[in-house]
Amino acid sequence: MRGNGLSCGGCGGPIIGRIVSAMGQRWHPGCFRCSVCNELLEHVSSYEHEGKPYCHLDYHEFDLDDDVGFTVYKGHPYCEACHVRLRMPKCKRCKKSIRDGMRAVEALGGKWCWECFVCEGCEKPFDDPSFFLRDNKPFCEPCFSLIVRNEI
Repeated sequence: MRGNGLSCGGCGGPIIGRIVSAMGQRWHPGCFRCSVCNELLEHVSSYEHEGKPYCHLDYHEFDLDDDVGFTVYKGHPYCEACHVRLRMPKCKRCKKSIRDGMRAVEALGGKWCWECFVCEGCEKPFDDPSFFLRDNKPFCEPCFSLIVRNEI
């Protein structure tokens, strides 16, 4: 900061008007750009490496992980970790991403990891996909029978 105003992390000039806050600094929207391709980063994912801003593509060019594959989703490339975190359905119980090929259950308005979809009463997994519903919660037959008996 110079004087009483804010100074830009890119050009060092005073900032009046719109501000981009990133990397612990304030920037003119036109100064917050990828250090490699010069793409404006105000409205896109940006990454920091060694104190410099980068767009998604240029950031993943660094030799941070030799085994990074890319997936294109709606015309934009994503490394596998970002694609899984952002685009894969999440388990309703543990909130972890459910990857393609994983055993999962689709029930009660969401997806569940196979091991997370358990009886609300005894917390044991279901022998088959059949379950009884009570207050929008799944129950196995023995637990559901016990609930019904206790209500009589």
